[in-house]
Amino acid sequence: CFKGNAQIVMVAAGAGHSAAVGTEGSVWTWGMGGCLGDMEDRHFPTLLAGTAFDKGKSALVAVGGCHTMVVLNKGELWAWGLNDSGQHGTAGPDKVKLAPALVGGEDVIGGSPVRMVEARTCG
Repeated sequence: CFKGNAQIVMVAAGAGHSAAVGTEGSVWTWGMGGCLGDMEDRHFPTLLAGTAFDKGKSALVAVGGCHTMVVLNKGELWAWGLNDSGQHGTAGPDKVKLAPALVGGEDVIGGSPVRMVEARTCG
């Protein structure tokens, strides 16, 4: 299912979608579109654009019921997908983030590097 020579080192599964991280820091997602951020259902793993994380490499991935969070090797936390209850940890009017957005790390609100991530959805 993973095109090319992708070697997957981590997989996370949520209620409506899944995500995987490759050895080279790539991120693959598939499932219901709203969970993926782009509103298009994908039934096969799809590689996120290389520029999605400002040229950073992904180290960890976690998914909630319908949102995704990635920690980069430099300690930044990125999130996208459903955000109707503030799942990304950010305030604002966005009910769905269509693309990964930086939400945590040293350069965000004076925070510390992120070393671990877990995503959940209560309902």
